[in-house]
Amino acid sequence: GGATTLPVSLDIKQIDLPEIALGQALAGSGIAELAARGSFKADAAPLALETSLNITRRDGRQGKVDVNIHFAPADNKLDLDLKASEPAGGIIANLLKLPDAPSVNIVVTGTGPVANWSGIGTFVLDGQIVTQLTGRHQLTDKGNYVEAKGDGDFQRFLPDNLKSLFAGKTSFDLAGTAIVTGGVEVERASIDSDAVHGTAAGIIDPNGASDLSVELAAKGPPIVLSLGAAAQPVTVAITGATARAFGGGKAPIIDIGASLVSVVAGGTRVDDLVAEIHSDGFDIQDRSGPVT
Repeated sequence: GGATTLPVSLDIKQIDLPEIALGQALAGSGIAELAARGSFKADAAPLALETSLNITRRDGRQGKVDVNIHFAPADNKLDLDLKASEPAGGIIANLLKLPDAPSVNIVVTGTGPVANWSGIGTFVLDGQIVTQLTGRHQLTDKGNYVEAKGDGDFQRFLPDNLKSLFAGKTSFDLAGTAIVTGGVEVERASIDSDAVHGTAAGIIDPNGASDLSVELAAKGPPIVLSLGAAAQPVTVAITGATARAFGGGKAPIIDIGASLVSVVAGGTRVDDLVAEIHSDGFDIQDRSGPVT
């Protein structure tokens, strides 16, 4: 196909919006008054985007966002620089629905050719680094290769029934390719918290052959998960689980196994179970197929 284009070119040399009001649904409390200044340029052919934008509070409260983006596919260029900071109770914390609306500081930077691009991001709440992330994108013969590594304290942002999985500091390391045939090849994927160690590797390709394996193991005491509705919870204590999808086409063979210390439901408790699920052809996209 040809190069991507826009229907028209646009060049706004000066953006000056001195009075922007956000209602309570966005601001979190009362009305937030903002001002925005910057510039925006978009070339239709060849496609190119360049913008610089500064947003500040103008109602006596602290808070600002600075964004600089230069995207020029024809020149194989992508530059990104984003900085955002607000004190506690700010707009960003409200939009992200962060518990207790802490102060927020976000920095995301990246540069390089689109075909070999790398970036780094840092997310700080109440002066404490919550997560640091590095990422890289490469265009290869197979497709779009992506790497991402990071660590942080994610437990506070998760639903109560998942908090036990991500106790303490959690780190992750992912590398894989979105292949041109429409599948995903996982070169490596690992996640480690104080509670669990998980890995995945292999390929899922609805238009070819699939063979993907996933393993999850408790590092110490069993992982306790609460499943089902709040009125009728099912509490599961698990020491490990494995899953494998293999075979051709859109409905590969599926094997899942789990070692359960206990299952509690409706006042009934069962101990020391080994659960196994098998499907001769499970349609992953439609999530349907025979299961035994």
